[in-house]
Amino acid sequence: MLRRYFWLFALLYAKPLLACSQEPVCVQMQELGQELKLVASNHSSAPVTVRVDAVLSGLKASPGLPAVMELGPKQQKTLQTLTIIAPWKLHYWSRWSRGSVSARQDQDARYRLPWQTGRYKVLQSWGGMFSHDEPFSFYAVDFAMPAGTVVTAARAGRVVAMKMDSTKGCAFARCAGDANYLVLEHSDKTLGEYFHLQPGSALVRIGQWARVGTPLAHSGNTGFSTEPHLHFVVKTAGEDGRPHSLPFVFATQQGDISRLSTGQGYSPSP
Repeated sequence: MLRRYFWLFALLYAKPLLACSQEPVCVQMQELGQELKLVASNHSSAPVTVRVDAVLSGLKASPGLPAVMELGPKQQKTLQTLTIIAPWKLHYWSRWSRGSVSARQDQDARYRLPWQTGRYKVLQSWGGMFSHDEPFSFYAVDFAMPAGTVVTAARAGRVVAMKMDSTKGCAFARCAGDANYLVLEHSDKTLGEYFHLQPGSALVRIGQWARVGTPLAHSGNTGFSTEPHLHFVVKTAGEDGRPHSLPFVFATQQGDISRLSTGQGYSPSP
């Protein structure tokens, strides 16, 4: 989600190069005597995983590189300490993803279909070639759903992130960042993400605990979307600092199903 490069030379007085208080997550360098510290700051309300890679000379890294670390909401941590042993040069870059690298999915968990009543058709299931062909989206499911449908929690969790201010949407990937969304963190630290929501439709607040079936927001057509629908996915963060989707099981009126079929309609369990 974030990739940044810096060239730093010992001839310069090293200060943090970018004030990052306006960014959700960032990595800055601090010089303290004979040490350089790479410090990660998470300004968001969700857990994140940060990875830092570097090419260096005249410096000794402790621990080794790359460095991967999990940060809780509003948390700051030192990712890497570098000891100056000679005239030095440092080139580092960072990447972060929402989610906990330590998450271990509960294999017994079941997910209720994320609406109250009725039957909705699957537009795209796992591995769909239109837009579910990347690790972060492979296990996502898209449900055709009229705009304004109440979206409910598929699994209990705490609301850790949301975006609700977008009114834009189009059938092209360039609109992906315009999607409104809401994210729950489950008890096993995995995340449930609900995308393409109507602007201003949140029915919950950050930090609120939502039980299964709790109304969260209204479905919409924002972001990268060819028609009104709900995109649901379960995710975690990987050692590579990128988001990874996870397989999961839906509890439906037709029984427990691990992979819904594209073109098939489904109704939630009672």
